[in-house]
Amino acid sequence: MELLGKRFQFLKETGELGKTFLAKDWSSTLLGNPDGWDPSLFQVAITLLESPVPMCIAWGPKYGLLFNDVFWDIFGTGDAEAALGESIDRVFFTQWSSLKPYLDSLYAGNKAPSPYLLESPILEVSAYELLAGPIRGESGGIGGLLCQLQKVSGAQYQESEKRFRATVRQAPIAITILRGPEYIVEMANDAYLNIIEKSEAEFVGRPIFDALPEVKESVEGLFETVYNTGVPYQGVDYAIPLIRNGIRSICYFNFSYHPLFEEDGSISGLIATATEVTDYVKAKHFILESEKKFRDLVMDSPIPMTIVRGEKFQIEMANRAMFSNIWRRTEQQVLGQHLLEIFPELEQQKYPEILNRVYQTGERHQEIESLAYVSGDDGTKKFYLDYEYMPLLAANKTVSGIMITVKDVTERVEARKKIEESEQRFRQVADSAPALIWMTGANRESIFFNKAWFNFTGRSPEQELGSGWEDGVHPYDLAHLLDTYQNAFDKKQAFYVEFRLKRHDGDYRWISDNGVPRFTADGIFQGFIGACMDIHDQKAFSAELEKQVADRTMELQSKNRELERINAELQSFAYISSHDLQEPLRKIQAFASQLREREFDRLSVRGQNAFQRIEGAAHRMQTLIQDLLSYSRTNREERVFESIIFNDLVQEVENELKEEIVQKGAALVVTGASSMEVIVFQFKQLLHNILSNALKFCKADQAPVIHILSEELPYLEINDSALLPSCDYVHICIKDNGIGFEPEFSNRIFEVFQRLHPNSQYYGTGIGLAIVKKIVDNHDGHVRAQSQLGEGAEFHIYIPKLANH
Repeated sequence: MELLGKRFQFLKETGELGKTFLAKDWSSTLLGNPDGWDPSLFQVAITLLESPVPMCIAWGPKYGLLFNDVFWDIFGTGDAEAALGESIDRVFFTQWSSLKPYLDSLYAGNKAPSPYLLESPILEVSAYELLAGPIRGESGGIGGLLCQLQKVSGAQYQESEKRFRATVRQAPIAITILRGPEYIVEMANDAYLNIIEKSEAEFVGRPIFDALPEVKESVEGLFETVYNTGVPYQGVDYAIPLIRNGIRSICYFNFSYHPLFEEDGSISGLIATATEVTDYVKAKHFILESEKKFRDLVMDSPIPMTIVRGEKFQIEMANRAMFSNIWRRTEQQVLGQHLLEIFPELEQQKYPEILNRVYQTGERHQEIESLAYVSGDDGTKKFYLDYEYMPLLAANKTVSGIMITVKDVTERVEARKKIEESEQRFRQVADSAPALIWMTGANRESIFFNKAWFNFTGRSPEQELGSGWEDGVHPYDLAHLLDTYQNAFDKKQAFYVEFRLKRHDGDYRWISDNGVPRFTADGIFQGFIGACMDIHDQKAFSAELEKQVADRTMELQSKNRELERINAELQSFAYISSHDLQEPLRKIQAFASQLREREFDRLSVRGQNAFQRIEGAAHRMQTLIQDLLSYSRTNREERVFESIIFNDLVQEVENELKEEIVQKGAALVVTGASSMEVIVFQFKQLLHNILSNALKFCKADQAPVIHILSEELPYLEINDSALLPSCDYVHICIKDNGIGFEPEFSNRIFEVFQRLHPNSQYYGTGIGLAIVKKIVDNHDGHVRAQSQLGEGAEFHIYIPKLANH
């Protein structure tokens, strides 16, 4: 079926191959559809088909083949239609290893030193010279090669063979010919000998692996494959060890191994061509490593970045920040796509024009706070961006792409705009406020005063702004005021100051000034803002009030001294009285004891009852005197603090109360073992009084259980305003299961002579817990009680862990 249009129908008249041209499907060949051929190729192809001389065209860097009938009759094997458009090595596969360098040199624009000698695989007279020249394309560059073949005689063949070997010897690429299964070196050109650093005498005529044993492991398998199969092998950036200057080093080569065929089709050897690319490969490795590090840096960067290539800005790569923060799309959606196709909304903005300008001129472009709208999976989003377009240059110094770096400053811009709007509203509000409002910049210079300020001072903005306002401050107050301002500015902290400011009528009035620092949303210091109030009248009132307070304080101090004197006298009286009362009380108790032993049985029942009442009253009197002495002693005794383990003190008191504990069937549960500094005698008295009460006020039908806990606590965990915050405390909790008391008596029980029960129920003087409170006060501590009637009592004592000696 004919596949080409009417434009090519004339080819029917150019022989069998012309008809083959028309019937062939060119779309899958190296040349592509003829409709897209370069005009030069098309014209030369017509000439070729009509020529009686054997000719062929090798087009493009891969040498796509066109030929005429005469050429195919001499060199063709197999299907002519299948060979059209394929690489020329399909025809010259037996000589391709030596022919390719020859064609490459011509394609690169070099002049051929001599014709190339070819052998026909199908004719007896098989020697031909190949004369080749460039075909220049429409752009002016070399698009391909036109090759003409000319038959040569035997003498000419020998001469061509000499010229061929001379050409090979002078070729810029390394060439060697190896013969037989031992790969004996038949010839090697100068370029090859330079690579291996051997002379011709050292290398030629020897098996290659004898001359170069270090390469055997790397290439022997390749040699055997080519030699045994006849299939050429090409290596690119191939690592081969060589010994140079006595040092083994890894070198890199681009090479090809081609089989050498005899007339009977057998393989007699190999031809190897090589180009050393060691420097290039090492540079490439370095670049790849550098590029990998760069890409890793880009991918991990918190700043959104992307690279686009070509005139259509194809997205080559982008980091995670760009995908998640700006584009809000996945890699699958974006990579490999054209920027303006995947983000069409940019077409209506300024960015395509800027991208094109950067791509065409190679000049970097950057902007700050640029408005942009970008559509993502969550819809179109508004951004303010600081961005940069950086051109990326190819090896030929032309722009190959653009690196785009952006920083999302939307929050900053919108915050600033809000601040600007807020400042405008502030000025409006400030001018309507009765307070004197001012504002400074970061340099301390005043930049704003409201109307109330100008009304108060009677001065103009020109007179007040900057540092002009200082003229209205009282000379005695100015230095202190400026020091306060300077200190606040240095520390960027709020301040309060009072000073006298001259009013419009010339009077100085006391002013209170509260100033606070101003910061941007980014935390940049912008100055201060403050409000002043006329406090002259309050100041005068405060001065009078302070005078009255001072007078009253002096009066109270005098009263306190009088009370202290009276208390001291009372304490002395209580001590002396209780001490002196003990002597007659001892005589009463002694005589009562004698009467009980000698006369008690002679008394009537009524007399015995009266006698017992006398003894009970004397015992209560003795207890009262002892408690008064203990209470008085807590004030007068020398405070000697000792370090103790709380549990040891509890054990001593428990031993003293052992009889009563056994009698009541009581149980003491002690938890914790805190160390603390106390006045040992007093603290022992404290524990004795509380435990005695717990045993005394127990329930009739239930054995007493007393829980005693000690633990060390920092002040912050206590949160009790009655304690000093500067130290840690030992917390003691003593809890019983006795009769308890009403909550409203929780403070009253610590007062002297306060009793909640009559003597007929529970004997006592009402001084025991007062002594407990006095002892806790002596330790700079705090005690509180809590209870519910019938549910036992609980005492919490807080003592500083280290005493304040």
